[in-house]
Formats: sequence, structure tokens, C-alpha cells
Amino acid sequence: MLIDEEVTLKRFYRNNGDVVLKPDTNAYPPKFFTDQDFKNVRVLGKAILFQSRV
Repeated sequence: MLIDEEVTLKRFYRNNGDVVLKPDTNAYPPKFFTDQDFKNVRVLGKAILFQSRV
């Protein structure tokens, strides 16, 4: 997602017309947007796979 000038990967949820963007890690808080605020957000793509060398 592109939020203003910041690119981030979050899970996308709709809640009564509002939008919640939640990270997978608890190190960062979720971001909440009203429909009006969401005009500054643009979905750039969809993550379909994550791989880690742990």
C-alpha cells in the first residue's frame, strides 16, 4: 500500500465503511482510516507468498 509517500505491507480489513490496516508484527500498531481518509491510500498489489530463511 502507498500511504501518502510511505510504502507498507499490511492486512486490509473493512469495518462499517472504515478501513483498518494491520501489520503481521506487534511491533507496529494498526492504522485506522475513515472513508474520507482512505482517499490518500492506494493499494499497489497483493502479496501472495512470503519466504524466509530462518
